[in-house]
Amino acid sequence: MMSRWSRIRTIWGKEMLEFIRDWRSLLAIVAIPILAFPLLMYLVPSVLYAQHVAWEETVLQVEVQVSNSNSTPEEFSTHMEGRLLEWTVEPMQAGEHGLLEQRLLNEDVEAILQIFPVQEGNTTVYECTIYYTSTDDSSAIAQGRLVQALTDWSEVLVEKRISAANLDVNATLDPVRLTAKEETDTADDAERTGQLLSYFVPALATLWTATMAIQPAIDLTAGERERGTLEALLGAPITRIEALTGKWLAVATFAGAGAIMQGLGFAAGIWILLRGAPELTPPNLGLTTVLLLVLALLLFTVMIVAIQLAIAVRSASVREAGTALTPATLLLLAPILIAQAVRLEGLAMFWYGVPVVNVLLGMREALAGTTRIAHVTIWVATSLLYAGLSLVFAARSFRREELIGSIS
Repeated sequence: MMSRWSRIRTIWGKEMLEFIRDWRSLLAIVAIPILAFPLLMYLVPSVLYAQHVAWEETVLQVEVQVSNSNSTPEEFSTHMEGRLLEWTVEPMQAGEHGLLEQRLLNEDVEAILQIFPVQEGNTTVYECTIYYTSTDDSSAIAQGRLVQALTDWSEVLVEKRISAANLDVNATLDPVRLTAKEETDTADDAERTGQLLSYFVPALATLWTATMAIQPAIDLTAGERERGTLEALLGAPITRIEALTGKWLAVATFAGAGAIMQGLGFAAGIWILLRGAPELTPPNLGLTTVLLLVLALLLFTVMIVAIQLAIAVRSASVREAGTALTPATLLLLAPILIAQAVRLEGLAMFWYGVPVVNVLLGMREALAGTTRIAHVTIWVATSLLYAGLSLVFAARSFRREELIGSIS
């Protein structure tokens, strides 16, 4: 006679065999995670860089208008050279604000610079206004180039006027100077990379695990109710807890394998990204960090799979289960956004006990290298509690008497 664990293992093996036979499941668990992140890490920077290079080589049309003059002020033309700007000088006309906007909308020019020479005492200052369209890429880039030209022009005028007053330019403009010692960052490059990864890796890992579990959770509960196989399974010489445990292990295995594939794909993507960005240094992921990441994701998987099975088994059809689970999974966005937005330094202890937020904070600390024993104790203990409550909720859902009646 089969023991309890033998029956659970048999149910688990049956469900896993069905997953493996479905090519779409293998595609979702292996191909997409392994290929998606490397392609994402390669294509996005490549496209952005290609676009940046294209804009760097594009000459843009701008117009310069000078109040009461048909020529530009002193040395202005020199600072417009080499800006990839093709510019013309036009006299300024009164009351043409609407006309300027219309010309920008018609893309006659990408930006219009107006210069107003103003006499202040014995010195001439130049008040400048740039008209451009911030929602238009070429117009925004033209505005940036004009701002840089004006900045360089202003610096030269300032230096000339300070020198004319018999003052030292550097001492006048830079009276307070930071030395290299005061600017030194005590965090090394690897720590900064780890902190950068901590802002999005936990969110991706938890969202991917939750979404990976949706389809198998529906198929093993509401799907079997529709096909009539759940009634046959529950009529076999097994308990409902054994059926639940076998199904939970199958979904957890599927979701966990997807998370592992995701991690491998993400690691490959990070490797590709680091190769293209030599200024970035790989993070120091020691054994303790890896174990904490795995533990946090494991506890999250236990909880989320149990909740999804409990919701799905209460649904009378696959459509109803999908309607219930999709918004329930989207609710994870709230704790994810909270966990990614808060600062880890000085964070109140109770945050490490909030469901979902706690494991995300644990993963963030592990990646950032700021793990605290007290924090780990809290989020592990509370995650075990939430996982246990989720399993109790799932068990009660499987024990409902109407489960069989609704099928018949």
